[in-house]
Amino acid sequence: MVKKIVWFIAFIIVSIPLNIFCRFLYNQTWLGKYTFEDKLNLVDIVTLIISSGLTIWLGIYIAKKISEQRYQKEYIINDLKSIEEETGYIQKELINTPTVDITRLLDYTNRLHSSIDKFKKTLEIFETKCHPDNDLMVKFRTFYSHVTNISGSSLNLNNSVVAQINADCNDLILTTRKIIKEINSK
Repeated sequence: MVKKIVWFIAFIIVSIPLNIFCRFLYNQTWLGKYTFEDKLNLVDIVTLIISSGLTIWLGIYIAKKISEQRYQKEYIINDLKSIEEETGYIQKELINTPTVDITRLLDYTNRLHSSIDKFKKTLEIFETKCHPDNDLMVKFRTFYSHVTNISGSSLNLNNSVVAQINADCNDLILTTRKIIKEINSK
């Protein structure tokens, strides 16, 4: 109710000076010499109605398409952010503990793979023309080969495999950010 009152007051505040300005222009000598016809032309009325209708329809159509695209982009970007978060968990596990439990690392890897699968399914649902998931899968396969190429039940931080896994995590994060940038630029 208050919003309607504010809009009404704003309308009055704008319309009064506009009315005064229009009367001022009409009283000027260069505008006062023009006369307006009292007859209505049917072609002008039809043209006005068609062009107004077309403009309104086009505005609604474009607004709907833009909102649909933004909706799709938000889902895709949220999936990419979850991939980045899962990769961040793996990096934190590698950095914060002196020895990394392999089963926990594999659990994080499985969750990361699930997030990537969800991202691929989202792309399929929205039937996108671009498929940035290929580069992401190549990076994940490299990461997965390094994670599963470990013997034993734990991994020391001094091990060179940890550095390689950390580098693979960085590659995954950078790839997701590139895909986010690519999606936002469309």
